[in-house]
Amino acid sequence: MLSLVPNPAPNSSFASSEMVDSSKVHLHEAYCKRNRIKCEICQKFYDKEEEEEHAELNEKVECEFCKKDFMNDQFETHQMICD
Repeated sequence: MLSLVPNPAPNSSFASSEMVDSSKVHLHEAYCKRNRIKCEICQKFYDKEEEEEHAELNEKVECEFCKKDFMNDQFETHQMICD
C-alpha cells in the first residue's frame, strides 16, 4: 500500500513541498540535501542544475506605468492589473 507523507523537515535547508512515499522518505531527503538550494532572495527551493533559470526569476523589472520594481516571476501578473 502506498502511503504518502509530507516532507518530514519542512523548515530544513533542503525542504521540499512534495508528498513522498513513506517508504522513500530517506532517499528523498538525501536527494534534496545534495541537489536542492534555498534561494537567499525569494526563499524558494530549486535544483542546483536550474540555478541560471531561477536567477532569471529574481531579476527585477520596472513597470513602465507605475514605475515600481517587480521580480520577473511576478511582473506578468502585475501587468494584467496595472495600466
